[in-house]
Parts: sequence; structure tokens; C-alpha cells
Amino acid sequence: MKKGRGYNIRKKYLCFSFVALVAIGIFILRFNSLHYNEDIPGKILLKEPIFKYTKTGSDYATIELNTGNISFVGAQGNKAIFLGSNKAIALLHEDDSVEILDLKARTVKKINFNIGKINDIAYINTSHISLSTNNGIYVIDLATESAKCVLKSATAKHSWSKYGNMYHELDIDNEKSIYKYNLSTSRDEFVINGISPKVSSEEKILAYRRGQKLFVRDLKTGEEYVYPYNVFDYCLVEDGRYVAVVEYYRGIDLYDGYSVRIWDYKNDKTYTVVNKYYNGICTGIDWAE
Repeated sequence: MKKGRGYNIRKKYLCFSFVALVAIGIFILRFNSLHYNEDIPGKILLKEPIFKYTKTGSDYATIELNTGNISFVGAQGNKAIFLGSNKAIALLHEDDSVEILDLKARTVKKINFNIGKINDIAYINTSHISLSTNNGIYVIDLATESAKCVLKSATAKHSWSKYGNMYHELDIDNEKSIYKYNLSTSRDEFVINGISPKVSSEEKILAYRRGQKLFVRDLKTGEEYVYPYNVFDYCLVEDGRYVAVVEYYRGIDLYDGYSVRIWDYKNDKTYTVVNKYYNGICTGIDWAE
């Protein structure tokens, strides 16, 4: 009897589930200092530590911030983002394909767009994502699996508000700056010097980096907050109240070390999620409520 596409998808997801059961113990051992805070909402999505001198990939997992519960995704990739809620994710692979995983329905869909080398992936809304490539930034319609280039001059990290405004990096005369691009008017305007913009959904808060320092800027008042330690990666909760930070420090025996923390910048407080794991790199962090 011929087995259809649905069978293959179920088989693939069952394999993911089996890998999750086997590997979650390893994940917990690597994250042996896991903490939680009952006042912090939602889940973060992140890659487990990549240990140096190994060639194996690292899987993604979600951590429920107010309980500390870990759910293993059972998938690997260069970067992953939540698709609006914590029920589905988009996963960017080394071969420049994008995989859509519905964590509730347990379905998997892999898409190839043939638009060049992909540098970054960002969420726009429930039916659209965007991909930055060496040829520009493309808006992807997930329903039709079509790609449209909207800005040829931008090729790096970017982030969208719910109003269709994209905050993105530009390198002009060897100076990296953040610009705001309006999808409706095609107007691109300077915002601030820096890199790696993350904007809140309501476009009130912008997180960005200058050097290894993380800044959070109130876009209405201009007030800024500076994280006191070097950061490796970060993301905003949807409304911008908190920032999830992957903090870098020099570990024992000169090993690189990392911690994952939640920064309540207005109240000058931090909450530890994963404390000081050594000789690993944790990338691809995202947050959804």
C-alpha cells in the first residue's frame, strides 16, 4: 500500500518526539541551574549549549518562565522564532530552507525559496515572515509560499512592529546604523547608531546593541537603559516590558561562559533563567506569551 505525505509527516514528528524523550535529560543536565519566576509570563525558545570541539548540532527547547517546565522541540537549525504564539515555530536551516513546526497539531512543513543565502529570519504576523539575504529582505507569504523583495539595501538583522514598520541594520560608510522602513510608503528613515534591532509590537520599545552593550530605548520619550554586562543574544517580550538576555562572561580556566536572564530594565532588576554554563554557546532566543 502506498504511504502518503501525511504518513511521512506523522513519522517524522514521531521521530522528533522520540528524540525529545531521550535528549531532554541531557538538556536538563546541561542546564543544571534552571530557575523560574512566577511573575514572568510566556515561554522562551532557545538552543541548548553548543559545546566546543564537537560536530553535533544542538536542539531547540522552550522554557516556561513562570514554572521552569522544559519542552523539547526535537529539531535543529541555525535560528528559530515563534510564529506569534508559542504554539508554532519557524526554523531556519543551513541549506537556507525554512521549516514550519506546528507544536500543537504536530505537523512539519519544509519550504525552499531559492532567494540566495539567508542571514536572518523575523516574524511579521501569523501569515507572514521575512528573510534577510545577501540580495535584500524578502517578505514571505506562508500560505502561498511566495517571496517578495521589499528592501534591496538591507541584508542583516531586522524586526517588525505590528504596524508594518521594519527596524533594520544598514552599513553606510563603515558605520552601522538602525533605520525604520515603512512597508506601505517604502520610506526608510534613520533611527539611531547601533545593530541588531528588536522592536516591541506596539513600537514603543527598541532594544539594540552597540559593541557588546545592550541598550533599551523608549521610542516616545527617548529615555534609554543600558545593560551592565556584555551580551551575546537577546529578545523582547511582545509588549517590551522585559528583555531576555544571553549574557557572556569569561568562565573557569578561560572557558567562555553564558547565562540566560530576564531583564526588568525599568525597575533595574534581573531574574536568572539559566545560570552560568561553561564552554557552550546558546543562540536563537525568542519569546512568546
